[in-house]
Amino acid sequence: MTTFMQDLAINRYVRRLQDDDYQAELYDDFRDMVANKRIIGTERLTWYTGRACPENRPAMLWEAWRTGKLLPRVLPAVIGGTWSIGKQGTVPLDQWRAMFDEAGYTQDGRRHPRPTQPVELWRAADDEHRDGWFWTSYLVHAQMVLDVRPGARLWRTIAPPEAILCRNIGITGGWDEFAVDTRELTIHAAEPAEPLTLTPGAPRPDSIPANHF
Repeated sequence: MTTFMQDLAINRYVRRLQDDDYQAELYDDFRDMVANKRIIGTERLTWYTGRACPENRPAMLWEAWRTGKLLPRVLPAVIGGTWSIGKQGTVPLDQWRAMFDEAGYTQDGRRHPRPTQPVELWRAADDEHRDGWFWTSYLVHAQMVLDVRPGARLWRTIAPPEAILCRNIGITGGWDEFAVDTRELTIHAAEPAEPLTLTPGAPRPDSIPANHF
């Protein structure tokens, strides 16, 4: 595909994401598909979610999963990416937790051994959203987010293994992003730290082992 054709495809995709009528029709078609199919595989599900605006994708995943029609391999493959791209969406956290529990711990869309020890995690957010479920084990990444988020502060928690739901690396520029159930966790405001800047000689995130914590 030429660069010109790629640009056309991207522009068409962006317009569809912003087209309320298209999104409403897509969701109606998705519901009909879920009602009429006996099983739903990854390709069929992602055909719809890939065309949906990000905030609608969590609801689509929930609707497909709660019917019991998803093939067993589908949920682990898509839940981390759906969470990362769609955020919470309109799906309550209890429903997210049910899906994460069913999927098991995943890393970049694959089942992966869950951390066996508590993990120190960081988050940049305002006071109201300090207990959100997006965290990173890289302090430098949290500080980078802090620098571009007016009104945010740096938060720290120690998450036990059972609170850690998934980890994404490949879709977050090499920095990790954990989904963490914070409802039983203690979250502290971190002391202000000197700005951390990656210099040309500093290790890049992709050269740091995936289990660096």
